[in-house]
Amino acid sequence: VQQGFRRILLNSLSPTRPYYEKGADLSREDFVAGKLEALSRWQYEKDGRQPHFDVKFYKLPLSYALDFYTYQRVVEVKCRENPHDQYRTFFIALRKWRDGLVLAKALGTQGRFVIAVGYTDGIYTLTVDPIAPPLVYVQWGGRSDRNDQGDAEPMVHIENRLFVKQSSDSPWEQGYE
Repeated sequence: VQQGFRRILLNSLSPTRPYYEKGADLSREDFVAGKLEALSRWQYEKDGRQPHFDVKFYKLPLSYALDFYTYQRVVEVKCRENPHDQYRTFFIALRKWRDGLVLAKALGTQGRFVIAVGYTDGIYTLTVDPIAPPLVYVQWGGRSDRNDQGDAEPMVHIENRLFVKQSSDSPWEQGYE
């Protein structure tokens, strides 16, 4: 994982609204991506095979709106400071959902959109086929703790039971401040 790439890029941007991702947030995302990268490599090596594709996670520029690219996958990483099963659904901005599906479809027949979430009890993923995405619902929502109108928007709600646990490691146990 390309550590620090976003931090350098963020310093050169002048967004029209505040950018709230802090260094600790980025470190947690990098931790999740690094774990998934290592797990992908391990799954092949345990069978004595070499991966037939590059399992490295490449940091996407901010213009892509998603976090990483890996072979035939675009990946959005989120970190939530609660256990996986605390809520019935996981939600993501409708624009991120749309961008993930569009980019995955652009990758061809094998393209997928992966949502990876680092919870307090582990790392979970959902791999979405853009041709047959899971049933979701959209509801107005978002954050209300920062007094920023831009934090409220249409949110896609996905059943948490669709996410698969990949690791018991948690980005919240790493001490990022």
